[in-house]
Parts: sequence; C-alpha cells; structure tokens
Amino acid sequence: MHRIWLLSIGLLAACATPRPDGLGIQDGKLAPCPDKPNCVSSFAPPGEHRVEPIAIALPSEEPFAPVKAVLGQLGQHELGEEGPDYLHVVFTSRVFRFKDDLELLYDRDAGLLHLRSASRLGHSDLGVNRKRAESLAQLLEKHR
Repeated sequence: MHRIWLLSIGLLAACATPRPDGLGIQDGKLAPCPDKPNCVSSFAPPGEHRVEPIAIALPSEEPFAPVKAVLGQLGQHELGEEGPDYLHVVFTSRVFRFKDDLELLYDRDAGLLHLRSASRLGHSDLGVNRKRAESLAQLLEKHR
C-alpha cells in the first residue's frame, strides 16, 4: 500500500510540473543545459550535452510545417509557443507522464535548426532527450 501511495504522489508531481523558467530565445540562442545529464543542446560545447544542429532549408512560409508533420512519430506531445523562428513542444512520457521540453530555433541564414531537449524532473533521462534529437534529425532527413 505504501508503494502505491508513493507512486501516486510521483505521478501527480510529474503531471503538475510547470513550464520551466528560462525557456525561449536568449541572446540569439537557446538556454544552456543545467548540470544534469537530462538535457541536450546544439548550443552546448563539446561534451555530454552536445548534439549537432540539423542542416535543413525550411520553407519561408510556415517554416515549422515539416517539423510538425513528424512530431507525432516522436511521441505524445503538445505544441507550445511558436514564433517565426522558434518552436516549443512539450512531450509527455506514456507511463509516468514525465514532461520534456523540446525547443527549436531556426537560423535561416545558416540553414540550421538548433535544438534543446530537456527533462523537467529528475537527474538522468536514460538518454531519452538525445534519442529524441537524433530521431528528429533522421525523420526530417526522410521528409525532405
């Protein structure tokens, strides 16, 4: 009975996790990753947090249309804030309902889609955010 109670409290906490402060564009970049292995970013220096930006030419009208077309293949998600060069997406895990934030920043001049994917809770994500970033790159490559 004690385990069920703890699991229930954990699930409620995961579902109620608010959007973290500091998301969005800051000085032309996405926020740095915290000092935990549950975040990856194309703006991170070489090391455990680094992923490469995605080289892609997105359409000038509705630039995130190709991204939105493949998001469902990455998991359950909700679209968040969107601007001309910025998109925020919240992914929710199936079992424990943990939330992860995927942010995309498109550099039109360089033809690069920068990204940051981070878990809202916990220390380790068991590589989920890195896998999401790599899967997005593969899906966009196929979608071209």
